[in-house]
Formats: sequence, structure tokens, C-alpha cells
Amino acid sequence: MYDDFVKQIQQPENSLALDIGCGISAKSARLARCGYVVSPADYSESILSHARENFARKQLADRITIGREDILNLSFPIDHFAPQLSG
Repeated sequence: MYDDFVKQIQQPENSLALDIGCGISAKSARLARCGYVVSPADYSESILSHARENFARKQLADRITIGREDILNLSFPIDHFAPQLSG
């Protein structure tokens, strides 16, 4: 079902995606394999170390920028993950 959703939203290759509350980042890895550039983030630094190991093991580190974030106070600009429309 998750892969079908990714296909249905039809975002271009290298679109940015945020996975907030990523845990060990299983969904981030799926998005990266689908061509997204992913920013997985979680508040727990200990879980992020497991996520980093997960990405290295799956050879996805080049498509991932992982960081510690507070969901109520994200450090990203407001439109950072907005689709870039060509016109």
C-alpha cells in the first residue's frame, strides 16, 4: 500500500521528503529507494544512531540527510519541502 501511495502522488525524481518521527527510518529508506531525497528526523538521538546504521547498511546514505528535530519547532524553512512547480 505504501508503494502504491508513492506512485499515486507522482512526484518527480529527487523530490524532497520529510519523515518526522522517523524511528529507525524504514519509511525513509523506502522513499529513498523510490528516488526521493529524504530528511528523516526524530527527537531521540539514540534512535537516530540506529537509523544512520540502517542507511549505511542499505547503501542509501547519499539520499538521506538525517537529523534531530523537535516536531513542534522544526528547523527547516516553511516551504523547504514544497513541490517545485515549473511554469
